[in-house]
Amino acid sequence: MNSRERVIKAIEFGKPDRIPNGCYNLAVPLGPRREALKNLFEKYPQDFANAFGTARTLEWSMQWSKGTFIDDWGITWKNLQDGVIGQPIYHPLDDWKKLAQYQLPDPLKDIEKLQKSFSKADHSKYILADGGSIWQIIHHLRGFKETFLDIIVGRKELFLLIDKLVNYNLERLKSILEMDIDGVMFGDDWGTQQRIMLKPEQWRRIFKPYYKKMFDKVRKKGKHVFFTATDT
Repeated sequence: MNSRERVIKAIEFGKPDRIPNGCYNLAVPLGPRREALKNLFEKYPQDFANAFGTARTLEWSMQWSKGTFIDDWGITWKNLQDGVIGQPIYHPLDDWKKLAQYQLPDPLKDIEKLQKSFSKADHSKYILADGGSIWQIIHHLRGFKETFLDIIVGRKELFLLIDKLVNYNLERLKSILEMDIDGVMFGDDWGTQQRIMLKPEQWRRIFKPYYKKMFDKVRKKGKHVFFTATDT
């Protein structure tokens, strides 16, 4: 059983020969922990191809590197220590008056790079593509506290922004789902150490329909949907 078969068996409630390894790869600078992680990966090889996220490797690495940088969304990140994820310190939509002029990144900017990456990937492993996010991007653009206040108040601008983000993700998915991939991951961290950040009924009412719209598009192409927490 190769890695791809192992992952599919696990997802579809079959009987894989072992639990698949889907831990992070070594694309980020982990300082003194890098060697230990490398040894662990040699003992338990990863079952997912490293193609996932290739087009965002530079941005991903910079979030884990000491320093300050501005990403494609106009969000300013600051990191005080290599190997620890950075945090946004400037939010482009800290004032809703900026929404009308705000331009999202080109959704197709990295599509050609992704196509090349997936075509060269080891297809004995499971190929997982990045489907984007909603929640993470919202509070990175808007600010964490401000986003919760927007939900409580029911600001119409919040829903306009969500529509923009979902359409952005759907535009990317049109091309991604034509590539030779096995699944699509949507990364949004909704959990605290005890519970979901919103009341379940709020989440179902506001956000579930948007995720369903994206997930259905993936499933109609016969691909798996991964919905997982990210690190920021």
